[in-house]
Amino acid sequence: LDGGQTWTPRAALVRRATALAALQNGSVLAYDDTVFHREGRDFVAQMCVSRDRGESFGPLQLVHYTARVDDVGTPVDPALRKAYAGSSARWSDRVIPGLRGRVVQLGEDDLMGCGQGPVTPDGDRGIVCYRSIDSGLTWTRASSLPGEGLSDPALVLTATGRLICVASRGPDQRMARFESFDQGETWQEGSPLPKPGQSPDLCRLSNGVLVCGYGGQGIRLMFSVDGSARQWTDHVLIDDIESDEGDGPSLAEGKPGQLLIVYSRKGTALLTATVDITKSVPGK
Repeated sequence: LDGGQTWTPRAALVRRATALAALQNGSVLAYDDTVFHREGRDFVAQMCVSRDRGESFGPLQLVHYTARVDDVGTPVDPALRKAYAGSSARWSDRVIPGLRGRVVQLGEDDLMGCGQGPVTPDGDRGIVCYRSIDSGLTWTRASSLPGEGLSDPALVLTATGRLICVASRGPDQRMARFESFDQGETWQEGSPLPKPGQSPDLCRLSNGVLVCGYGGQGIRLMFSVDGSARQWTDHVLIDDIESDEGDGPSLAEGKPGQLLIVYSRKGTALLTATVDITKSVPGK
């Protein structure tokens, strides 16, 4: 409530909340990314919903995913299935990738999100995109990003209506950038981001600046001043933690023009930082 200066625990009932959707009507949806086969093309996962901007969450419920006709999922370890036996794993031990990271709101009831895992019948791993037209209660696989070795998708909607996805790629830690001009139905790969990194996140600020936060060689930020994600400036070091000490950061605009950065370091609680970002016009 104070831009990230102090924190109060809020319990979401899903076993592992890997994705969040913060909707314009004040609802917050928390999703688990372990999605079990139920029957036919229907897969289910845990979710819970807050109607008061995350102050409290309702009971655990199941969210439905419609998979490809040829997607029967891959089997999981029996111990993992046991952890979900009372909810989403009652029908099967086979899973497909679920939502991870930030879910983007395209319209009043129209949402887009990404997941990572097997994307072909042969088990090749990559990033899949899902779309919901009922405010996040059911999802249908819309597309997958071109290319292999992708992980840690970060999704954002630009001011011009383009979808941008940035993802980690391979052991060299190059971050790939993809664009969609048709609300996630198809994707085009653009030039990679100028610096190596892993576990990226994206945040579009109210002043139009697009921020990319990433880990791998410390917690760092870079900025697309025009919000296009095609040109980037600055590479600000926030914390010099090593790649094996923690994951990449999560970003949010705590107050207008103020970026809130949340990240972790092994052996410590979550760490936070804030950065004031002012968009200046050259020559003025």
